[in-house]
Amino acid sequence: MFLKINQAQHELRFGFKFMKVLDELTAATEKTPGLTPLDNAVLRLGTGDVAITPIIAAAALAHNPTVPSMDDIEAAIEDMAAGLKTGTVCSVFIDALKTAPLHSESVTKMAEVAARMAEMQQQMMKKSMNELESASSPAE
Repeated sequence: MFLKINQAQHELRFGFKFMKVLDELTAATEKTPGLTPLDNAVLRLGTGDVAITPIIAAAALAHNPTVPSMDDIEAAIEDMAAGLKTGTVCSVFIDALKTAPLHSESVTKMAEVAARMAEMQQQMMKKSMNELESASSPAE
């Protein structure tokens, strides 16, 4: 996967350095027991949490001698989002992680779990909206 940052294409690599830096960048965030930082990131991606994408990109750019600033990474992801014809930024990152040899199996499994979680979230939101609509409707 490549990300265009400041008019230059930068390769995102999802190897061992990526895993180490992702762990460092997410060290202060809440962890789910038994899940790796990558598992947590995939769950966040799968439930549509676009805020994790710059962190994943920064970790995947760590192989470069000079890593672009977080502001530049965020701007590049915003540009990417504006140019997407199908899918979402989160789905682009999931697809890229699925193709990484070190992670393809685990990412695929976690993406399936995340898809089920996203479906449950949608059902809960729909139920809440229905309850709100029922409560605000005048009694007949």
